[in-house]
Amino acid sequence: MFGHTLFKTASNVAISMLRQKQAVRKYRESLARDYQPDTNNPVAELDSMRLQQQLREAITELPDYLGAVVVLRDLAQMPYTQVANILGIRTAAARVYRHKAIKLLAKWMSQSENREEQ
Repeated sequence: MFGHTLFKTASNVAISMLRQKQAVRKYRESLARDYQPDTNNPVAELDSMRLQQQLREAITELPDYLGAVVVLRDLAQMPYTQVANILGIRTAAARVYRHKAIKLLAKWMSQSENREEQ
């Protein structure tokens, strides 16, 4: 009896995790489709679009646990407590993951900018 309950709980947790990953993936895709720059300056518009595209690509390259925190916290503008509940982690871990993700994104974006200048 206990084995069945344990199996069912593990199964439910796995299904929840898969649904969560799918929701984050769909949200990332919708951001890429729906972004429309709202500036009248064509040069600034191109720069903004290029930067946005680079940032979107960099976010997709993050490990799943870091990318999910960035998407939920920064793009969906959820509070850390809600991000932590959705991902099944502690609030402090969500803060640490976001910090690591931002540092990694900054490093990647800086490297990308340096390559373009050369």
